[in-house]
Order: sequence, then structure tokens, then C-alpha cells
Amino acid sequence: MQSGSGRNVNILGLFLFWLGYTVISIGMWRLVPTVAGWDVVPYTDLSNTVEALFQNITIAQGITASLVVLLVGILGWRASVLKDDRPVARWLLAVPIIVAVTALATTDWSNLADKGGSYILVLAITTLFIGISEETTFRGVFVVGVRRLGQSEMGV
Repeated sequence: MQSGSGRNVNILGLFLFWLGYTVISIGMWRLVPTVAGWDVVPYTDLSNTVEALFQNITIAQGITASLVVLLVGILGWRASVLKDDRPVARWLLAVPIIVAVTALATTDWSNLADKGGSYILVLAITTLFIGISEETTFRGVFVVGVRRLGQSEMGV
């Protein structure tokens, strides 16, 4: 089925995109440090140092985010993914506000400050890459794909 701009959409294509995203995300997490000759840090130690964070997560997430954005461009879905033309209920604005307040209230600010400015910068970039990857994949590609299949978001 095709509707609007972009290529044909089908359930198999959406499933393969999700599978590819998952494999790439997990694969990059282990592949990048291994290929670069860095120590693969145990999961529980990933956030201990700026080097561990950068080498084991930031680079992998940056590659994953780039691949997701590239695929959206190849599919011709950039406009549909970046701008939702359907109105959102105003009460939903409470969700990001609640998340932000919760994050601010539960962050261990003294521990974060002890790690230094470089760590905070790398953490912010890593968080941005993760947000781009996940939101583009799930809110972008899957919602656009499901809509083009004639379903509502509830179909997701």
C-alpha cells in the first residue's frame, strides 16, 4: 500500500526495519569497542568514566542514529516523520513535563558534578543520540508505517 509521499509500506517491511534496528543497536554496542581495540566494559560499568561512556555507548548510538535518519531519507518519509499533522490532545503536554520534573528530582546532582563537565557533555550527546534513534524509529517510522497501512496508532 502506498499513500502520500514515500515508498510502499507493508507489515514485513516494518518488522524487518525493527529487526534491523535492534540488531544494529545491540551489534554496534559491542562491535565498535571491539573493532577499535578498546576494552568492552561490563554493562554495570558503562557509566563509570567518560571514556567508557564514549567508547561503549556514544559512538555506537551515534552510528545507529545516523543509520535510522539515513533510512528515513531513503524511504522518502522525512517530512512525515519529522512533523505530525494530526492534532494532539493538550493534556498530553503534561507527559514530558512530568518526565522532566521526575528526572530533575531524582538525579544525583552531586555525583554528576563530581564526574566533571566532559562527562556531562558526553552524557548529553549520548542521550540525544538515543532519543533521535528511538523516537525516529518508533514514533516516526512505525507510526507513519502503520498509518500508511490504514491503521491508527492503536495498531502499534
